[in-house]
Amino acid sequence: MSKTQGTASEILFRYLCLKKDVVASIPDVDNGCGFDVITSYNGKLLKIQIKSTSYKENNGYRTSASHGSNAKKNYTKEHCDIIAVHIVDLNIWYLIPIEEIKSKILKLYPDKLNHKYSKYKSAWHLLAS
Repeated sequence: MSKTQGTASEILFRYLCLKKDVVASIPDVDNGCGFDVITSYNGKLLKIQIKSTSYKENNGYRTSASHGSNAKKNYTKEHCDIIAVHIVDLNIWYLIPIEEIKSKILKLYPDKLNHKYSKYKSAWHLLAS
């Protein structure tokens, strides 16, 4: 995924938050802190890492859930609360709590109803709960 597409997904995420009355703020400096946006709703703050993908694999899409040189380290609760994944080709979002992610690679299957991340498809309510 290109840097341009990643930036576009971050801007789209912030726009969608605003439409849902969720404040989305970006840090002034990107120092590798592990999040791209901080959301605020009724005093609840969440650190959000945003990923975007068009990488098709079998019947789904794949993206990294890790960071650092050569993406060797998993994100943890210290880095972010939620990883928001934008599947660019379908304009679908997954908002997955970091505790639910156990591997360095996320595989998402938008057409399957019972895969392990299906309940996080369009789970915007997690920002406001």
